Order: sequence, then structure tokens, then C-alpha cells
Amino acid sequence: MKKRYLPLVLIAALTLTACGKGAESSEAKTEPAMEVTVDDSISNEDSEAVPASPETPSEGDAKEEVIGYEPGLNVVDGRYVFNPHVFSKRDTEVHGVDKKEAMFNLCDALIKGEDTFEADNEDAYGWAIGGRFINYYFPFASNLVSDGRDEYETNGPEECFENGVGKIYYNTSKEELQSMEKQFAKDIEDVLNEYVKPEYSDFEKALALYIYMTRNYIYDYDALDESGNARLDYEAGTYKCFTTKKGICMEFGGVYSYLLLQCGVEADVISALEGGNPNHQWTFVNIDGKDYHVDPTYGLSTADFYDGNIPLEYFLMSDQDRDNAGFNSEYFYINGLGDESRAKTSFYATNNDYSELHNGYFVDMDTDRNVVIYHDYFEDVDKEFKYE
Repeated sequence: MKKRYLPLVLIAALTLTACGKGAESSEAKTEPAMEVTVDDSISNEDSEAVPASPETPSEGDAKEEVIGYEPGLNVVDGRYVFNPHVFSKRDTEVHGVDKKEAMFNLCDALIKGEDTFEADNEDAYGWAIGGRFINYYFPFASNLVSDGRDEYETNGPEECFENGVGKIYYNTSKEELQSMEKQFAKDIEDVLNEYVKPEYSDFEKALALYIYMTRNYIYDYDALDESGNARLDYEAGTYKCFTTKKGICMEFGGVYSYLLLQCGVEADVISALEGGNPNHQWTFVNIDGKDYHVDPTYGLSTADFYDGNIPLEYFLMSDQDRDNAGFNSEYFYINGLGDESRAKTSFYATNNDYSELHNGYFVDMDTDRNVVIYHDYFEDVDKEFKYE
């Protein structure tokens, strides 16, 4: 079948308004993105076992069972297993270890069906049970427990948190939550084990999951109002996007970041703002100690754009690449910090190690030879990119 190849400038113009403040053209809205099939060329096969399960108590030991895994070590018999303990290093840096530990304690309590969880302080309790952390780090439960605000207002803080213990307010039965957790864990494992091998490098994991996202998700144009903004009644969520395979930028960024963290790659959701209002969100990822931008929203593969091929110009981008796409890197916000972002943490993407890939679309990845095969837009030929 004959393919058409769009110049990079035209591609940027067509996709610049794919989310938030600037919506796609009305023509694009009337022809929603088409879900396409999985690329078997990078699917997973059985691999050698990697001994990486967490420590478990010896027989007769009074210690509680350890539920979570260290980052990237959630591998049993050569396959990924669900890790309830994921949390980015940058979030730990800017918000504190106490928030991370409280989040993990909440995850464990929900899995066990308990009514309380431990937190070092009331602030850590509030961050764990509130909206942002649970949406990004335990997304299936984001609408199944209350953040306790009503209880705070009605009964006072001491009713919710006292002596290092915080209450959990369930919006559903414990049995239903535990059932959903098991299904969510299975779904996560299925994705990881189809697309990612434990022996993959961080680069290979990031690319494999980018292929998964861009080939299996579609943009939710129904979420936008006539001005192209997300509707006020639209309830965005990482879990909803993961299960429906349909969403907007903030949801795609959440799903991609979460999947990367599940296989041990550092990732955070980052925002570009214009005039003080959120305009677009994507993922900030660390590969071999260097930071890059990955925009799964702009990379969505459809029949309307890229003839169903997967553009690589939105994979491992620098700040300059983002600037060229119409976003001012001086106003990037990360980890829910808003204007305090730059003061709280350093997040600059200054490397152009993968810029060659931005000239075309994905064809294949050969992990034995450390090669990505891509089709060059301008020369209309397949090329090989050698990565370390």
C-alpha cells in the first residue's frame, strides 16, 4: 500500500493542538483515531529467570509479608509481576520520603482490606489518600477511596488521622476493591510481558512501551468542549485511560509513566503551561542518567496521521525539541509543583542522543544488534540507528 510521508514542519502543525487548550481541526474530530493491532516484532517471549522477588519472612518469623518490590526487580521466573510499590525518585526528592512511605503503606492496606494505614505525619497521610499520588502510583484505586476532605470538615482532622495512623474511607466494598486490584495487576503484567523483556535496557523498555501506547490508544475528542479545552465535567484518570484505551494528554502521560515505573524506568508527568493554565502534559523520562521528553499523545498512530505509522520525533526529545513544537521550556511544570518546579528540582532535557530517530517513523527494533530500524521521511528509505 502506498504510504504518504509528511514533512516534519507539517506534522508539528497538524498535531500541535492534540490536547487541552488547542483542539484538533474539526475534520480530525469527525474522523476519530483508529485502534490498530499490536506489533509482534517487539512482543515478549519467554526469557531467563531473574531472581528478584522481595524478601519474605522465614517460617515462624513475626514480620509481615513484604508486598512490594524494589524498582525494576519485580521479576519472577523471567516474567514481570505487578509491583504495588512504584514511586518516582523526583517525587521522593521534592515531596519527601515520608510521603512515599505513606503511599506504600496505603497500597498495602488496600490490598489487605484494612481500615487504616500508617503515616509519619498528617501531611503525609493527606498526600497519600489525596488525588495526585493515588492517581499516578495506584491508579485503579483513585476513585475507590475518599480523600477524607468531607470527614476533615465534619469531624476534624483528629477523626481521620491520629497517633501516626490514618483512616481509609472506602467508596466501594473492600471485596470489590480487592477484586479490581487483582484484575488491574493481571492487566499490567499482561502488557509488560507482551512488550518488555526484563533484560531490556531502559531505552528498549521506553521504546517498546511507546510502541504499545501509540498503537493501542486513541484520543478522546468527546472529552473536549467547543473551544478545545477539556470539558469541566470530564473526569480524567490514569486507570480509566488504561482500561478504555482512550483518553487525553494528562491520562496518556499518566499511563506511560506508570508502565515505565513498573519495569524500573524513572518517569514523571510534566506539564507545559500558557498564561497560567495547563496546556499539555506528557512524560519526562530518565534514560542512562539523562532526561528526555516523551509525548505519547502526539505519537498516536492513526490512519489520518502518518498512515498508521509511529512517528519517532516525539520519542526522547530535548527541551529544544519541545520548544520547536510550540512549547516554551521555561514554563514547564513537574510533579504538581506549579511555579515552584524549578526551585524544587532540576529537570532539563539537554541531550540530543536520539535526534536521528526524529526524522522518521518506527519500523522495527533488533535488540540483539542494538538497532532501531526507522523509515526516513525525506529520503523515503529505511535506515538503521545504532544505540548503546
